[in-house]
Amino acid sequence: MKSYLIRVSGEISLKGGWRRRLEKILENNMRVAVDNKCVVKRIDWGRFYLECQDDFSKILTKIFGVHEILETKHLELKDLKSLGEKIRDIYCEYVRDKKFAVEVKRVGQHNFTSRDVAIVIGDMLRECGGRVDLENPDIKIYVEVRGYDVYVSDDKKRFRGVGGFPIGSSEKVLVLFSGGFDSTVATWMLMRKGCPTDLLYINMGSLDNMIRSLEVAEKLFREWGHGYSPRIFIADFSEVIREIRSIIKPVYWQIAVKRMMYILAKEIASKYGYKALASGDSIWEANSQTITNLRVSEDSLDMTVLRPVIGMTKDDIIKISIDIGLYNLITKVKETCWLGASPPIKINQEKFMREFNKLNKDLINKVLEKIITIDLEENWREKLEKLYEIDVSIDHLLENSVIIDLTKKLVKKRSVGGLEIHDLGEIDLFKERDIILVCEEGETSELLARELRLRGFRAYSLRGGLKRLQEIIK
Repeated sequence: MKSYLIRVSGEISLKGGWRRRLEKILENNMRVAVDNKCVVKRIDWGRFYLECQDDFSKILTKIFGVHEILETKHLELKDLKSLGEKIRDIYCEYVRDKKFAVEVKRVGQHNFTSRDVAIVIGDMLRECGGRVDLENPDIKIYVEVRGYDVYVSDDKKRFRGVGGFPIGSSEKVLVLFSGGFDSTVATWMLMRKGCPTDLLYINMGSLDNMIRSLEVAEKLFREWGHGYSPRIFIADFSEVIREIRSIIKPVYWQIAVKRMMYILAKEIASKYGYKALASGDSIWEANSQTITNLRVSEDSLDMTVLRPVIGMTKDDIIKISIDIGLYNLITKVKETCWLGASPPIKINQEKFMREFNKLNKDLINKVLEKIITIDLEENWREKLEKLYEIDVSIDHLLENSVIIDLTKKLVKKRSVGGLEIHDLGEIDLFKERDIILVCEEGETSELLARELRLRGFRAYSLRGGLKRLQEIIK
């Protein structure tokens, strides 16, 4: 049996008339986190007491709204002498030949002060051979007196919580989520501010990479999302990518796809009542994320876009990913390879919009019609595998096929390994032939091959991408 004293975050304590409501949400989230294996009791403003069947200290540190966890002994206060004797019996062996300090917090009406409590306990522990040292103790003992209840712990059983607000205390946000460092950390930061966050995953790669990305989300919410089960929207952007590459000048591709993402997210947010969108944009993390280009991306969107990591460096973001235990999973997620050349750091908005307005106005509606949702608490992998059960990836070249180069690195050669090389914009010329799409790593090429199959093309993706092609033709 383990007992814990929970101290809530200072942010909750400062919310005045909202404080009781916030603590109630926190209490409910704690019950979910411990799976009803603890008795959870609110003992006073800013304090909870838990009696648990097992060790839940690690889980409790990952509940938003918790400032500190003390594994504690619960004692009854009768008088100071008997209290000192009980604490001496607990810590006598621990303080023998060591330096110690006693820290006391007290709430309630008593005929003694916090200092009186510390003196009595300190005198009795000195009888065990310990020595008081308030500046540099070997062990620090914490005593919290609340009425006639006393909670005793020490610095070896003191755990720092994550703080913030409990999930569910703020408004719902829809996050553009890729499973990479930036969007994952941005999602975590919004959760820490109490926002129930749902995710919009824009699929621009392979089924395997989508699963890797969603495994990041799964671990994020399993370990940090106590009290909330997110809705995840998955949007197939294959047709958007194909049209952008076919119609718009390459210099605008990245900004165009980002703007399309925002427009799609805004449509979903409006339908389901989200109060804001969010992304993992960080100033000049890429040329598409300069202030000018971000403004172009979201111009006339008419919805708040939150950017929690906007002022962070990549090192800052990666450090948080390590701290929250997601770094290793995130490194397995691959970036898509279709985006082409990096845009200028300051896109001319008028010129960009002339290009952007060439796109089919019904594109977003087509994407919305195909959106699927998944629940991370269900067998979502099986659902996705059934939806993407057609295997379009191959690891060899087909005789008399045509190579469609998505990397822009091969197309000038016009042929390789005896096969013609063409750009995606020329694909309609080859509907009666086998088509092999090649990108950097075989991610985006798989997505596009699936979309082309639906349109009647005999399309394949070269597994392993450009590197595999170079191995084949050697």
